[in-house]
Amino acid sequence: VARGYLWPQEQQAMGAYSRNQMSKEAFPMSKFSQMAGFNMSYDDWVAGLNLAWELDFWGRFRRMIESAEANVQAQEEDYNAALVLLQAEVASTYIQLRELDERLELARKNVALQKDTLAIAKARFEQGVVSQLDVHQAQAILSNTESMIPMLEAMRRVSENRLCTLLGQPPQDLDAVLGPSGKIPNVPPEVVVGIPADLIRRRPDVRRAERLAAAQCARIGVAEAEFYPHIAITGQLAWQAENFNDLFGGRAFTGMIGPGFRWNILNYGRLRNNVLMEDARFRQAILGYQETVLRAAEEAEDMITAYLMEQRRLRALEQATEATAQASQLAVAQYQQGLIDFQRVIDSQRALVQQQDALAESRGKVALNLIGVYKALGGGWEMRRNPSAGIILTQLKTKPAGTSQPAPAPQPAVQPQPAPATPSVPSEPQPMPQTLPPAPAPAQPPAAAPAPATTPQ
Repeated sequence: VARGYLWPQEQQAMGAYSRNQMSKEAFPMSKFSQMAGFNMSYDDWVAGLNLAWELDFWGRFRRMIESAEANVQAQEEDYNAALVLLQAEVASTYIQLRELDERLELARKNVALQKDTLAIAKARFEQGVVSQLDVHQAQAILSNTESMIPMLEAMRRVSENRLCTLLGQPPQDLDAVLGPSGKIPNVPPEVVVGIPADLIRRRPDVRRAERLAAAQCARIGVAEAEFYPHIAITGQLAWQAENFNDLFGGRAFTGMIGPGFRWNILNYGRLRNNVLMEDARFRQAILGYQETVLRAAEEAEDMITAYLMEQRRLRALEQATEATAQASQLAVAQYQQGLIDFQRVIDSQRALVQQQDALAESRGKVALNLIGVYKALGGGWEMRRNPSAGIILTQLKTKPAGTSQPAPAPQPAVQPQPAPATPSVPSEPQPMPQTLPPAPAPAQPPAAAPAPATTPQ
């Protein structure tokens, strides 16, 4: 639309017909009304073309085009931001789904273990070795652990429905596509994020703020062009006749063409203030851009810190869970030998349930924080430029039931590209590689059993 102003702004075909009657009493026709043969009424037929072309001497229309292009590019970055958010939500929901699968598996294993403990307590009670208190305590902790399973299953169903919504499907069972259950996807041993300060420029919100500032800068030039005269060429080509049969004859042709100008010479106060207003809006857009950059840097640093600290927490929880599992095994064995009371067994098994559940949550948070790192660095919107990126979503919608394998969690990748050399939409920079510390090798959460616990690898 804006580019059209570089060409004649008005190009119209026109046509009209009118029946005219002149007054016999009005001057000067009253002098001729009594003359024989003078007709006071007539028809008027006209058809032709009108043209008006304001020439862009002062760059007014060119600056309007720059502003319009920058606004379009800002809208494109809004679309890219939606893609980043969508992919991050899909990946996060998938991780939450697999985290709940792992917590359910651990809860069911602990239920089986506590049923064995309840059987031991009943056997010792029937032998008269212990009182019925041990049986009631064993039943209480077993029922408490069993109560976790419906809650976790409900949370898993909510995550599954959320994933369906993100994929544009009605709520349904995704086990045929994702597999009935699965582990939390392992994070890569090393994560190359590059230089965060450079990669932040890839973020759609930062790029959008830059384009909005560029659009406002161009509007200053549009306002300044009002200081100068508007020079235009106007013209008309037409055919005009009293009788329609004579309308397109050579004698009916009429026309005009010529230059002209329009200059707002008495409005400089208003025009100058309009320029100052546009300049103030530009400064506001610059401040908005700076604030967006600062918030982006803050978010990226927060997510990288959260990812690294959660890895440290995960390593500590792995050691705690291993020690708790071994303590639970020893407590059961010593209880069978009559060396300790049943309260020690109850405490160790309750602690084991809590530690294993916390370990599964921590493994999920490590993966979620990694997704947050990619999101904070603006990764994921490149799929719009890569048609093959939508293959996974297509497979999720079209793969027949019974033939699928558990799908891996979406792995967003940061693929920086060259930095911008012009004021247009900045391209992705090519950062120097910077590697985050290796993630810990995922450990299989130990479950207590009568046999000695193995050390997690």
